[in-house]
Amino acid sequence: MAAPASLAQACESAVQGEIENIALYDRLIPMVDDPAARQVMENLQAASRERHLPAFRQCLERERDRRS
Repeated sequence: MAAPASLAQACESAVQGEIENIALYDRLIPMVDDPAARQVMENLQAASRERHLPAFRQCLERERDRRS
């Protein structure tokens, strides 16, 4: 896999990756019976939703604004 041509492309790819990651946890969490494992997965999903995704979206906005 080649490196992104720009920071904007890297941020865009990261946004998509976090969206897919959140959706993956939506599918997997209901299948996990172990409460500790469920909690870990819910924490990871929350980090993707509440921290990673907003940070990558902010990066993408900043890079788009710089190009304008």
